[in-house]
Amino acid sequence: MATSSVSRVPAKPAATSSLLSTLKAYFIPFILFSTSLFYQLIVIPRAFPRSHYDGDSTL
Repeated sequence: MATSSVSRVPAKPAATSSLLSTLKAYFIPFILFSTSLFYQLIVIPRAFPRSHYDGDSTL
């Protein structure tokens, strides 16, 4: 049995690979969350007229 098995070493360190996989896993949810937050805070309120409650407070 003269064959030697060469263990393959990953080209990237484990910490960088782990960080990259974490970023990939959270990229789409972050984009969806950011888009929905922008839509709810900016787009939807502009679709409705200002009400009389938005004026000066008389308290």
